[in-house]
Amino acid sequence: MSHWFSPFPLLEIVVVQLEQAGLEPVTELSEEQEEPVLLLYDPPDRLLATTDLEGSALLDGYRTLLAAPATSPRLTVWRLAALDAGQLGKILSGDSPPGLSADLSPPEPEPLAALVTAAVCRSVPGLLDAYLDIELQALLGGGEPDSAYVRRLQSRISSEGLLRAWRSPGALAHQVADLREQLVQSNGLLEDNQKALAEANRKLEQQDTSLREAWEGAELTLLHLHQVQEELESYFLRLSTNEKLVASQAEALQQAEATAQEQAARLEALEAEVLQISRERDEAVHGRNQLIEARENQLSEAREEAELTLLQLHQVQEELEHYFMRSLASDQLVQTQFEQLQRAQRLMLRLHPAVVPTAPFPPALAVQVLPEVAAAVPNQTLQTEALLNTYAASLQRASALLEWAKRS
Repeated sequence: MSHWFSPFPLLEIVVVQLEQAGLEPVTELSEEQEEPVLLLYDPPDRLLATTDLEGSALLDGYRTLLAAPATSPRLTVWRLAALDAGQLGKILSGDSPPGLSADLSPPEPEPLAALVTAAVCRSVPGLLDAYLDIELQALLGGGEPDSAYVRRLQSRISSEGLLRAWRSPGALAHQVADLREQLVQSNGLLEDNQKALAEANRKLEQQDTSLREAWEGAELTLLHLHQVQEELESYFLRLSTNEKLVASQAEALQQAEATAQEQAARLEALEAEVLQISRERDEAVHGRNQLIEARENQLSEAREEAELTLLQLHQVQEELEHYFMRSLASDQLVQTQFEQLQRAQRLMLRLHPAVVPTAPFPPALAVQVLPEVAAAVPNQTLQTEALLNTYAASLQRASALLEWAKRS
């Protein structure tokens, strides 16, 4: 609930209280009124004493309130004055009506006001009934409706009270002074309210200025971002020939337009990843270079060792030829060949363990000795020649095997 309505003029202090509660006035109630409106009124004696309205105007006002939707709460001004901010907030929020003090009673009219009000109620039929009907619909806060209004008026109409009021203008002056003090307080509240409103307007203007500056800064930032986007699009369109890559970069640029901070974070992450890849690549290149260098060293050592072994094999071959030339006995020649071949086998094993078998007599290096030649050929020269030929064949096979080991 954010509006209030009353068919009667209200004191300024009441209007200020409603404004402080956040309520705005409406000039009239429409038939299509959907939102609840706080309806305010006063007893006839108070309205006659504080306004220039006649009895018929009071009756029209009460009937207007009676015709309003039932969802709009009715509340007398004197009950409104007894509510604090929390209690009034419950009414405005639609919660259960707050309870009022048990000793809260309607204000008593002055004798002259009671006499005039009773006369007006007699002269305007329906006025009193309209007021009492509204009281039956009003928010009472746990109290009783003002059904004894007529008796209260009659109790205040006494000859002594009227005579005292007639002869005591000072009492009226006191009432005028009270009303004047209320008016001064109301003016003070109004001035305070105006000052608060001016301060609120000043803060609102400052906020508007800050908002306008922030908006201009945002527009400038957005313009710069669009320029960066155009430059990036132009750059990527020149460098990329892949349509899929262009679409991907365009999507990345749209995401960059959404927030520049996110783009900066992604760029930092990309730089870190590039640095990590660069370090890994350098480490891989360094490891590969070390591996190549180690393999080259191994190959060089193997080559040198193979060349040394080949040289030694040639020396062995020369020694074997020398021994074969000097040896005439086939048994001595065979023994010498066997020893030299074992030496060659040990050298081969040192060069390449996987090439020469571990058997005592490798088939690839075995010398084909022809024992039957000595018996069949009595000529010692022919036997020696046959042994030399067999040894030469064995040396050729050893040399071929060594060359294969060097190539592998």
